[in-house]
Order: sequence, then structure tokens, then C-alpha cells
Amino acid sequence: EADVEVLFGKLTARNLIKQVTPGKLELHEFRTVLLPLGFTKPESELLFSYLDQKGGNNTMPPATITAKDIAWLKRLPEIVDIDSIMLTPDSAATMVEHLR
Repeated sequence: EADVEVLFGKLTARNLIKQVTPGKLELHEFRTVLLPLGFTKPESELLFSYLDQKGGNNTMPPATITAKDIAWLKRLPEIVDIDSIMLTPDSAATMVEHLR
């Protein structure tokens, strides 16, 4: 968990917008954080809607992303076999091999 907090801190340290609530990212803050990572505005909004517990809906208080959401995302490869989801044949290169 500590490394997730560090990762979240590093992501938010580059954020040019002051966080409305420390430790939480609202949609506009999340878009700003992901921009240097190469995510487009629509991609950031879609990812936000998947990570937010409330589905990214405009709620009061606003939907947010926290370090717990980042931790869940980091654990995803432990929960799901990514190669199986891709529905690729056994003879195909794995995602790691493809990226090399």
C-alpha cells in the first residue's frame, strides 16, 4: 500500500491544478494528471468513469479517484489473466513480447 501512496503522490505532484480535496482527484484534476502520460481527454474521462466507485457520474459531492483506486488498478493483472481476455491464439505473442 505504501508504494501506491508514493505513486499517487508522484502523479499528483505534477498536477498543475491544486487539488480540491487532498488525496482525491476529481475529473478535471485526473485529466490533467494523465495528460503527460499520453492519455487524451476522452481516454482520461473513460478511465475515470471505470475507476470511480460511482461510475464517473456527476454527483454531489463530485466523483473522485483515490490511491485505493490506483492500488486496484495495479492489482488487476493478479486478478485477471490479461492474455486470456485478449482472446489471442496460444501461438500469438504475449502482450509483453509484443511490446518488446
